[in-house]
Amino acid sequence: MSVENHLHQGAQLLLKTACSPIPERLQNAISVSVESLRNGHALLVCGNGGSAADSMHIAGELVGRFLHERKAYKCICLSSNPAIITALGNDYSFDAVFARQVEAYGEKGGVLIGLSTSGNSKNIIESFKKAKKMG
Repeated sequence: MSVENHLHQGAQLLLKTACSPIPERLQNAISVSVESLRNGHALLVCGNGGSAADSMHIAGELVGRFLHERKAYKCICLSSNPAIITALGNDYSFDAVFARQVEAYGEKGGVLIGLSTSGNSKNIIESFKKAKKMG
């Protein structure tokens, strides 16, 4: 497939997405996250593989300054500590590596962002279950 075909398919996907419920849901997620950060609550981010790298990038930008100088936001990437991930994977299971950290770092009023390309990552799903139980 040519580069032009990939670009055309990407443009079509963006148009289709723009006419779906996704933009409204995304705006709601952004609003909730911004409000949580403004109130000093933690934003927890996690993912596997490439999504782990995206999670680290998000956390880096929020703790850093991104577009302009500002107060650092409380953002923790749950994918970035190999000692924690391997210890939890060994002592519990890989399915628990994020849920256990949500138990440790999560707080009422905070936000969890779980990135999953497939949408079926069991450890991401388990982290949301843990966050929901915490309120």
